[in-house]
Amino acid sequence: MRYVTKIASILTVALATTVGAGLVATVHPGIAAAQAAPAVVIAVIDSKGIMTQSTVGKGLQAAGNQRLKQLEDDTQKRRDSLAKQSQLLEQQRATMTPQDYQNKRADLIKQDDQMRQDYQNKRRALDTAVNGALEQIQTQSLAIVKQIVQQKNITMVLYKEAVAWGPNVVDITPDVVAQLNQKLPSVKF
Repeated sequence: MRYVTKIASILTVALATTVGAGLVATVHPGIAAAQAAPAVVIAVIDSKGIMTQSTVGKGLQAAGNQRLKQLEDDTQKRRDSLAKQSQLLEQQRATMTPQDYQNKRADLIKQDDQMRQDYQNKRRALDTAVNGALEQIQTQSLAIVKQIVQQKNITMVLYKEAVAWGPNVVDITPDVVAQLNQKLPSVKF
């Protein structure tokens, strides 16, 4: 679920910027007051729902969590191995010279530091890969939303979580999910 929240917030900002910019661009201040105003069609979209319902969102979530678990499991195995080596070193301390003990202890500390640095580097690489995949999903989702807006003559798109009540509001989330499943069933990262 870590990535779902991140995905939803990225989609929220991007959609608001893109749809808002499109709406502002279509408004013309010189429209005569006598002309009849077109009907306002308001739609809502569930950005979290897109990620939890779409094939690509589910796949990214599962793959991201799997890679993170594997990274954490591998790191834990290394920690356990270093702990055993440290315990063994303490047991052998009485039979070693102080210099040998210090050298071996310094080596274990160096291995621990390297393990931590490896974990951080791999975690950053995973986050970067997930962000790249999120950008692909975001780009495709925004293109789909723009297409739906044009097809259905939608005037405004709001986020579902921002609407407390709306009797005539159209939820386009299922349409976005269906098209996203067809156009972008998976992303590689």
